Amino acid sequence: MNNGKIWVTMLIALSLGLLVSAASVQAADDIMINEIMYAPTDALGGQYNEWVELYNNDTEEVNITGWVIDDKTIPAVTMQPGEYAIIAKNDTKFADCYPDVMCTVVKAAISLLNDGEVISLNDSSESVIDDADFTGCADLALKNNKTLERNAAGGWEASLVDGGTPCAANSVLDGGSSALTVSADLASVDVDAQTDVTFTVTSDGAVIEGALVTLLGCGVDVNGTTGADGTVAISVNATSVGTIDVTVTMDGYESATTSVDAADGGVPPALAVSADLASVDVGAQTDVTFTVTSDGAVIEGALVTLLGCGVDTNGTTGADGTVTISVNATSDGTIDVTVTKDGYEGATTSVDAADGGVLPTSVLSISDGAVDNVGDTCEVTITADNVTDLANFDVTVTYDPAVGIVTDAANDGAFGVAVNNLESAANGTVRLASLNFGDGQTGDGILLSTLTLEATGNGTTALTLAINELKNSSEGAITVSIDDGEFTVGGNITPLAVAIDPTSVDMGNQTDVTFTVTSDGVAIEGALVTLSGCGVETDGTTGANGTVAISVTATSAGTIDVTVTKDEYADATATITVVSSGIVPVIESAIASPNAILSDGNDSTTLTVVVTYMGAAPSVTVDLSAIGGSSEQAMETVGDLQAGAGTWTTTVSTTTEGTFELPVTVSDADGTSSTANIVLTAGPYKYTLNLKQGWNMVSLPYDITAVGIDTTQRLGDVITAAGETCYYVSQFNATSQKMESDIINPLEDMPQDTTYSIMGGQGYFIFVGDDLDFVVAGTLW
Repeated sequence: MNNGKIWVTMLIALSLGLLVSAASVQAADDIMINEIMYAPTDALGGQYNEWVELYNNDTEEVNITGWVIDDKTIPAVTMQPGEYAIIAKNDTKFADCYPDVMCTVVKAAISLLNDGEVISLNDSSESVIDDADFTGCADLALKNNKTLERNAAGGWEASLVDGGTPCAANSVLDGGSSALTVSADLASVDVDAQTDVTFTVTSDGAVIEGALVTLLGCGVDVNGTTGADGTVAISVNATSVGTIDVTVTMDGYESATTSVDAADGGVPPALAVSADLASVDVGAQTDVTFTVTSDGAVIEGALVTLLGCGVDTNGTTGADGTVTISVNATSDGTIDVTVTKDGYEGATTSVDAADGGVLPTSVLSISDGAVDNVGDTCEVTITADNVTDLANFDVTVTYDPAVGIVTDAANDGAFGVAVNNLESAANGTVRLASLNFGDGQTGDGILLSTLTLEATGNGTTALTLAINELKNSSEGAITVSIDDGEFTVGGNITPLAVAIDPTSVDMGNQTDVTFTVTSDGVAIEGALVTLSGCGVETDGTTGANGTVAISVTATSAGTIDVTVTKDEYADATATITVVSSGIVPVIESAIASPNAILSDGNDSTTLTVVVTYMGAAPSVTVDLSAIGGSSEQAMETVGDLQAGAGTWTTTVSTTTEGTFELPVTVSDADGTSSTANIVLTAGPYKYTLNLKQGWNMVSLPYDITAVGIDTTQRLGDVITAAGETCYYVSQFNATSQKMESDIINPLEDMPQDTTYSIMGGQGYFIFVGDDLDFVVAGTLW
């Protein structure tokens, strides 16, 4: 904590910095406003985390100290060529939200309008260096955690990544997309054993929602999409030994790959564990970090258990394969460390507990709290014992927000000005601090702060203290040990239990499911049964016999979560499995536009397929082998998919002449599929028929003949395949002096007319349902 003397020193230093900058302004035509964060959500700091990124596009360093942006003076900053600088409304909030950013960040009390404004950057002589007008595009990054980034043309676009790209190349520039990373919670699975594998997708340390994870190999061909926590669990059933390739893709990001081994069920892969400390002192609380790997890869979700010397605790490794565990041994000896995880062979190590001599007797502690029901509140206190001249404190308290959250904190007035931060209380973290410019306190039972806790769920959570700073009145550090507490909700509450009949339903079929709720074998009346997932959002209340029947109609395969609640009882949870109803996705239309192209390899056409489906979006492929392409060309979606319907496209070209039927296949996640054909004609010459709704008189030149179009019936069929119904193709027979008409789309039970040969220069009468530019590609007549 800073006292009054330090504040004065800071003011003097800032004043001197401004004087120096006023005398050393350099030419800076290439200092540009490069990125703007003007409307972040509360999850990214809200209005306190507004910032502007500057970029030095010059070849020389530029001192921008004393310049003005948004009518606010910039503190001391010198920018090297190609360097970024952040002008932040609150530099502390910016650092909390972007802990890994490495460029210069300075504070200037800017205040940006959510509906847009002109941000002006002026040098110390008040000359305009750059300005940014985002009034016409303010909605692009409004409350969606995007920023406005300058694109290659000098305009503004919404960032392709959440939080923008402070101190880095803009994501909207070519090559600016961030790379994905993917990890699997299992390194291998057994052949012929269905195993759920959880994949976690991140980019620059942030979890990524909506990433497509695809598994292929060893008889596995399946995929899934990550949720809001960046994870997706995929059921894997390998049929052969080998490697299953894992590919992760998402628009705006560089893809990532990993693999999962398929083994014959023999010896599982072995874990390895290491500790960053070989020993700890008896009676001293010490944080020890354990790292768990397997074959050199870090392992997430491994359980690390410590037992011995008065220690009985555990923790679970995170995505980086590490877990930090607080150890407080009460006797000399060896603390045994055991690591376990499903699908792996366990590992062991140890940490010695030794007599470290005289231990600190000063203690910072947080008291325990307990309530009976969710919604109840209680107070806990943070106190210090056996301290001398304690003047300033800065501590963090963490807990499980699923059990309880801190709703208020009141510091002891004897510690001066409170600067508590409860912004992340709902996420399980509060920071408590004081600014005291007077004398410190000495003795036992000294109150630092009183916290109000509200119960959010049943169970117990640790109240864990971490010391950022404890200082005396001379700004010297104070060393103490920590005594954590715990908060318990409904410690004596009887748990509920729920039975479900049936436990699985078919997707798309309405099914009555009966739920029976009991507690210690006794039927419970008035329990609320809530269903959520697979398109189901409903609930019901049990009657006197403890049962309730709820009608369920799931719209997608997967799992429906079931939660049972009742006051004064512990909740119960269960799941209902939704299986595919076997409904095949339907191809509503499949066309090529244009329907014919040159066969020189440079001309192209767009294939478009409209599909309706049930459940998750299907995959769409087209077989281009007939025109020299891939036999399984993936088609991409157009825009956002609507529930149950979507459009897929791909662009093709060819050097092969002829008229071809290109099969399109649509497959859902369960492997059910349907197929349709797209007709495409290719040749070295091209001729366009501009057809209008109704009758048209047209002719083909003498020097072109349509590839594969040798009869009037065939010409009518190809026009229809191009996207508009053709009803008649007629021609005049000079010999018989009669009009010969070919009915292309006859009514039901109407016989098909005789077809007539196509001749160059011959006039034809064509009747179509709407306007259509029909292209014929062919060879010399």
